[in-house]
Amino acid sequence: MAYQQPYSGGAPPPNQYGAPPVGHQPPYGQQFQYGQPPQNGVPFPEQAPYCQQPQYSHQPLYGQAPPAGQQPVYGQLPTPYSAPPQQPYGGVPAPCGSPSNTAPSNIPTDLPTTGYALPRPPIHYDANADARALRKAMKGFGTDKAAIISILSTKDALQVEPLRAAYTQIHSRDLFGDIRSEVSGYLEEVLVGLLRGPLAQDCTVVKEAMEGQGTDEEALNDVLLGRSNADIASIKMIYQKAFHRSLEADLKSDLSKKTGRLFLMALSATRAESAAPVVPQAVEQDVLEIYKATEGKTGTDELNSQATWSAPSSINSAPAQTASCATPSSSRTPWLASAPRIGSCLTAPYACIGIKPIWSELRQYGRKTAHHNASSKSAGGPSRSSLPFTSMISPPKPLRHQHNITFTCQTLNASSAKMSLSLRRALTYSLNRNPNQSLNGTRTLHSSLAMAEVKKTPKMRQRDIVSSFLCAPPEEEGGQHRFVLFKRSQEVSSYRGKWAVCSGTIEPTDASPLAAALREISEETQLTPPSITLLRRGRPFTLRDETISTDWTIHPFAFLLDSPSTPITIDHEHTEYTFVTPSELSKYDTVPALADTTLRVLPGAEVEDALRTLRADHTSGATALATLSLLTLRRALIPPISTAPTSVIQWRATRLLAWTLAKSARPAMAPAIEASVFGALERIALSIGGVGESEDLKIALEALPIEGFREVATKAIEDVMEAREEAVVKLASNFTACVQHSAGYQAAFTEERAVTLVILSASASVAACVADLARASATVKMGVRVLVLESRPGFEGVEIARAVLDLVGSDAEVEVQILTDAGVGWAVGEADFVVLGADRVTGEGDVSNKTGSLAAAGLAPTVGNGCKVLVVCCEEKIMGDDGSGEGLAEADGGEENEASEVTAAWPARAREVGELERVTVRNPYFELVPSRYVDVYVTETGEVGLDGLKKVARERGELEERLFEGL
Repeated sequence: MAYQQPYSGGAPPPNQYGAPPVGHQPPYGQQFQYGQPPQNGVPFPEQAPYCQQPQYSHQPLYGQAPPAGQQPVYGQLPTPYSAPPQQPYGGVPAPCGSPSNTAPSNIPTDLPTTGYALPRPPIHYDANADARALRKAMKGFGTDKAAIISILSTKDALQVEPLRAAYTQIHSRDLFGDIRSEVSGYLEEVLVGLLRGPLAQDCTVVKEAMEGQGTDEEALNDVLLGRSNADIASIKMIYQKAFHRSLEADLKSDLSKKTGRLFLMALSATRAESAAPVVPQAVEQDVLEIYKATEGKTGTDELNSQATWSAPSSINSAPAQTASCATPSSSRTPWLASAPRIGSCLTAPYACIGIKPIWSELRQYGRKTAHHNASSKSAGGPSRSSLPFTSMISPPKPLRHQHNITFTCQTLNASSAKMSLSLRRALTYSLNRNPNQSLNGTRTLHSSLAMAEVKKTPKMRQRDIVSSFLCAPPEEEGGQHRFVLFKRSQEVSSYRGKWAVCSGTIEPTDASPLAAALREISEETQLTPPSITLLRRGRPFTLRDETISTDWTIHPFAFLLDSPSTPITIDHEHTEYTFVTPSELSKYDTVPALADTTLRVLPGAEVEDALRTLRADHTSGATALATLSLLTLRRALIPPISTAPTSVIQWRATRLLAWTLAKSARPAMAPAIEASVFGALERIALSIGGVGESEDLKIALEALPIEGFREVATKAIEDVMEAREEAVVKLASNFTACVQHSAGYQAAFTEERAVTLVILSASASVAACVADLARASATVKMGVRVLVLESRPGFEGVEIARAVLDLVGSDAEVEVQILTDAGVGWAVGEADFVVLGADRVTGEGDVSNKTGSLAAAGLAPTVGNGCKVLVVCCEEKIMGDDGSGEGLAEADGGEENEASEVTAAWPARAREVGELERVTVRNPYFELVPSRYVDVYVTETGEVGLDGLKKVARERGELEERLFEGL
C-alpha cells in the first residue's frame, strides 16, 4: 500500500461507504473520553465487540457489492474522503481529496549513526598509548585477553581507524593478524568486527551473506532492515568502493524476486524520518494491511512497503490488537507455502528498533500457525519448515556477525536497547550468558565472551612458542654450559614470578621458528647477531597446561654469547636474571617443563664433547662427519655414558641424541648426518618390532632387557656404516658410466687426449669417483687430467689431490694440477666436466657446497667448450622435506667461521690491514648452486632427475615424522 498522510482538517471526515450512521453516536465534540463516566449520566448505547458489529440495514454483507447509487462510475476510483464540512468563521480551509504522499518539508532528517558519516568528522584521540598496550597484551608467553577487551570495548566507531593506523606505524605489524593469531571463537569474531568499524563491518557481513551456496537472509536483515536513510546511503557507497559492485545489483542477482523486492525497497532510502508524527489512522491502516497480507488477501509488496517506508515511531505505535487478527486460517496457507523465507525478513524491521508489540504478535502468530499446520500435515498441508515465521520461535542461532555491536556510540558498553534483537538473543543464548546479567560493562561482556569461547571451542588452544637458552662457554674444559635464567614480571599475562628462558609466540610474520627466536631475543634483551650465534636447536614438543587451557608447542634453541660479559638489557617482561647450569635448575621455581626443554638443547658433558668435535672439524666432508656421528651414537649406548635402567628409557634417550646430532652437530652438513643416524634408528626399531611410537614397538621394548637393547642397537648402527661404504662404491661406478657415455668423453677419446675434470674442496665421494674413472680409462689407454682449486682458507683442495693419487696408486695414469681459486675461469675453459660434491641437495635440485662451487658451475656454459656440470653424492645428502619452510639460503648464511683462518696465510704487513676497525674479513664456508647450473645428478642409484630428488626428499621427511612421533 502507498503511505498516506492523514486527513488534516478541523473535523473528522464525513461518513464513508460502510461506516455506521451518525445518529448512533453523539455529535462531534460531545463524545465522552475513554476511561471517563458518560456525560449527564446517560450511558452510551452498548456496542458489540470489535469485529462483531451488527449489520446495518443499508450495508451489504462482506464481499457483496454496495447498494445502487453508491458504486463509482466505471474507470473511476472512489475518493476516500468527501468534501470537508464548512469550517468556522476565520478558520483555515481543510484540504479536499486524498492526503498528500509527501512528508512535510519541515521534518528534520535523521543524522548518520556514529561511524557512518562520510566524510568522517575529525576527532582528538591519541592512539599511541592504546597501540602499545595492545601489543604488550599479545606479546610473549600467553595473551592478556582482559587487557585487549578493556581497550577495544571502550573505543567508539571513530577511534578504531586511528588505533589501527597507530598500531601499524609503531610496531610495523597488522593488528587484524595479531588479533586473529591470539584469540579464537566468538571473541575473535567480536574483536575483528570492532576493529573494522561499523560501516566496513556492515559491508563485509552483507558481502559474506551472499557468497557461496544460498543466502544468509538473517545477516541481511540485521544490516539492512530498520536502518535510517543516512546509514543506508553510507553502506551503499562503501560497498561500491570496497567491492567495485553495486549493492542493489548483487542483492537482485542473489535473492528471489519476492525477497529481493523487500531489500531493494529498503535500499531506496526513502522511509519516513524518525521525527515524522505518529498518525493513528495510518497506523491502524498499516495493521490492517499486515492482517490482509498474512490472510493471503493481498501480496507481500504491501507488507514490504509498510515495513520499509514507515517511520520507526509509527511502527512503535502499532496497537496490541494485532494479535486478534492473527488467527489460523486456511486462506493463509497458500501464501505461506509460496514464500517460505520472506517471513523472517518482514519481521526484522520491527525487531531492530528494540520495541516489539508487532514482533511479539508475529511470534504468537508463528506459534499458532505452526500448531495449526502440524495438525494438518498428515492431510497434505505444508510442513513446519515451510512457514515464514517459525524461525522466530526456534532456538537462536550462534552469533555470526557483529553489526549492531559496532552500531552504538560506545560499542559493547552501550545500552542493549540500541542493539538489534538478533544481537541480544545471540549474547543471551549463543554466548551462554545469564539472562539476568546486565549487558552493560566491559567485565560482564568479557566473562560472556570467554564462556562462549570455551563453549564453541572445547579443545585446547594451540600456541607455538620459542624458548631460547642464552649460553656462556663452560668455565672449565668438559664442563657444562651456563645459561641465562630470567624471572618473569607481574606485567606478563602468564606464569608471573616464575623463572624461564627467553620465550615468545611465533608470529605469522616470522619466516621460521629460528627467525622468531632471534626476534624475541632482540625484543627482550637487546642482543642481536653477531653477539649471539646459534649453538643448536632441540626437538619441538607439545606441553598441555590445563590451568590456562593451552597446548604449547615449544621450539627450543640454544645460542652462544660471544662473551660471558656480554651486557643484557631486560625489558618489562622480566625483573632480574642469573646464570645457571642445567644441574642447578631444580633450585628454582620455573615455568612448566623447563627441565625437559633444557635436555633437548644442553645434553650431558660426554655428548657436549662429541658435538664440539663435530662442530670444530672444518676439513672433513659431510660423509666423514656422518660416520663420526654414528660412532658417537654407538658410544652413547655403552656405560658409563648410558645410565638408562630400561629399554624404554634408553630408546627415548637414543632418539633425543640422534635428533641433536642431526640438527645441531653441523647444520651446514645436516642431511648426511640425518640420513645416517635416522637410518640407524629405523633399523633399531624394525629389529625390535616397529617404528616411532607404535604399539608393537612399545610392547617389545617393555619386554626387552636393557642389555638386549644395547646389543640390537649396536648391530643396527654397524650395519648402517657398512651400507654407507657400499653406497660410495656404487656411486663411483655410476659416475664412471655417466662420463664415458657423454659427448665430452667421446670427443677426448677421438682426439686422443686426456679427459679434463675440475674439482675443489675435500670430498671423499668426489675422490672415489675420480679414482674409479682413472682406472676405467686406463683400460682404453686414455688419460685423466684433474685441475684442483686449492679451496681456501683451509686448502682442502690440496688434501683431495693427495687422496686421488693415493686411491689411484700405480693402476692408472692421472695428471693432477693445483690452481689458486682465482684461476677458476681458466680451469673451466680447459675442462670437459666440472665435478662437484654436495653437502646438501634439496628436492628442487639446489646444491649447497664449498664456496667457489658457484663460480665454477656458473662459468661452465660461458667459458667452457661444451663443459658439463656434474653433481655426485649419495642419496643421504638429499634434504628431507619436513615442512619447516627453512631452505638452503637461510642455513648457508648461518655458518661463517673465524677471520683468522683467512688472515693466517697473509704476510705480516697484510695481516695489519685485517686488524683495522673499518675492515671486516669474511669467511663463509658454503654457498648455494641453483639447479639451473647443474646438468646431471649422479647417486648410488644412477642418474637422477628432479622428480627422483623430490621423491627421496619426501620419503626422508615421512621417516623423520614416524621416528620422532610423540617425542
